[in-house]
Amino acid sequence: MKAAQTIGGVFLVLVLMHGCSDTEVEPTPPDAAVAPDGSKLYSCKTPGQACNAHDACALNATCGEDKLCHPGTLQNCDDGLDCTTDTCEGSGLCGHAAKEGFCALAVKEGGKSVIKCYSANDTNPTDFCEQCDPTISTDQWTGANGGSCDDGNDCTREDYCQAGECKGTYYAPECSDELECTEDACDGKGGCSNPLKKGWCRIDGACYEGGATDLSECFYCNPNQSQTAWTAIDDVCKIGATCKANGTKDATGCGICDPQANANDWTPTANSCLIEGVCLQTGEKSSNGCGECDPNNSNVSYSPVANKCLIWDTCYDEGTISSSGCGSCQSVSQNTWWTDLPAATSNTTGFESGMEGWVADPLSDSLGWQLSTVRAYAGSGSLYYGHPTNKSYDANGSANSGSVSSGTISLPAGQKAALHLWLYLDIESTAKFDVLSIEANSTAIWTKSPATMPLSNYKRWIPLEVDLSAFAGSDIILTLKMDTIDGWANTGEGIYLDAVTVLTNCAVL
Repeated sequence: MKAAQTIGGVFLVLVLMHGCSDTEVEPTPPDAAVAPDGSKLYSCKTPGQACNAHDACALNATCGEDKLCHPGTLQNCDDGLDCTTDTCEGSGLCGHAAKEGFCALAVKEGGKSVIKCYSANDTNPTDFCEQCDPTISTDQWTGANGGSCDDGNDCTREDYCQAGECKGTYYAPECSDELECTEDACDGKGGCSNPLKKGWCRIDGACYEGGATDLSECFYCNPNQSQTAWTAIDDVCKIGATCKANGTKDATGCGICDPQANANDWTPTANSCLIEGVCLQTGEKSSNGCGECDPNNSNVSYSPVANKCLIWDTCYDEGTISSSGCGSCQSVSQNTWWTDLPAATSNTTGFESGMEGWVADPLSDSLGWQLSTVRAYAGSGSLYYGHPTNKSYDANGSANSGSVSSGTISLPAGQKAALHLWLYLDIESTAKFDVLSIEANSTAIWTKSPATMPLSNYKRWIPLEVDLSAFAGSDIILTLKMDTIDGWANTGEGIYLDAVTVLTNCAVL
């Protein structure tokens, strides 16, 4: 194309040159063809060459044989967000400008980062200290001030946002209980917890590592069973205030801990007697010469010699009258108990045909005073305190008690009277626990204690005599009471009672 112009009388010819390539910017033609889809196709010069489609969304435009510029593809810049205005910016670039009052911000979802729309002051769902503030940025979260948040630390409380960062007050030192058996933990809500460590016990406020025993050595810390209470040690003997391991011998060497034989006292070794803490060999006699060690007869008490009665380790000459006046020593008939005086009147209850007039408290879970055929002094029946199936008087670790009473018994005036009965005791021997007592008209006339029931009398049938002369001329009701006091060491067999005899008209008062 040429143009002429006269300047200062000089005729100038200006040649205006177009570039020879369609890739150069072409002026927008005054006309354009219309494609079948309604879009405009602008003219171009060289078929097969790149051209300008005059459309920012056109990609890979090529001049066709019709000398019209055809786009290869049209770029799709739709980001799927309602809050943005999507535009093509050419060269394959897109623009996504947030609309007024909105932000297009990245958040984590399913481990991936995605862009979502938020209105002004909306909070970042994964960080409460970030918010949408279009006045500062529409594509970056803006740090917030104030408002509650969670800094992810269980040991802070009153968390708040400050310049986009969550901060809280650290209070972990307040959670320390200074016990080695607990974990000092914050609960994430401003409070504390102190759970027990594995393998430890906390009993009565003190810490014990697994396997540690109490002062009695009867209990130990067994975290697998309880972390807050002692666990009873199996296979031990509780003797006095302490426990001894199975097989432990006493100071005399004559007694051994054998829980199967006696869990509450020393068991004499073979061919010896352990009588009131003294170790005796076979044939050794008592200090009064009335008894001797005979393990074949008894290894916990003296066996009587001929023509003597050895009653509760006391020696009596033939014919000696008992303190109640209702029995005498007759060694031929029986040398370990009083023989009823011939003139005495006796009334015996043997529990062979039921309770025979005796009345017991109601049973508690099958435990209490009741008839039994497991043991008997005479015949096949007896009265039993315990649980017949478990063969113990344990009430699931709880204390228990019960009483049983006779019918009315008339005692002649001016005459001596006595109560004779046979007992089998497999209970604790102390006076403080497993209290067994006998009452007449609610007045105690006998109570179990080391003095009234020596250790040698346990786990065997032994006789008992109680003087009733003070009630002569009265009607009385006899009552036997049992109270374990506590729930520990109640695994013995219990109490058996048989041949309860009331002797009257023994002698003139």
